[in-house]
Amino acid sequence: MTDSLKDLRKQSKKTLAEVADVLGVTAAAVSNYESGMRTLNIMYVVPLSLLYGVAVEEIIDAQYRSLNIGKPDKIV
Repeated sequence: MTDSLKDLRKQSKKTLAEVADVLGVTAAAVSNYESGMRTLNIMYVVPLSLLYGVAVEEIIDAQYRSLNIGKPDKIV
């Protein structure tokens, strides 16, 4: 099971401020991405993947989980 964005951040031992600095956003914005209050901008997927040491697909799956929606079965 893919972890949430918050779980991935905690597993990588990064703070909200550290992630925010890498992405060039505020810590509040990162918190909003993690809680599903905001949708993660596509330009942040690769940097988060590198920062957390996971595949890009894991970041995308984690975003779906944060938004509390299921992963689509297929893209049409």
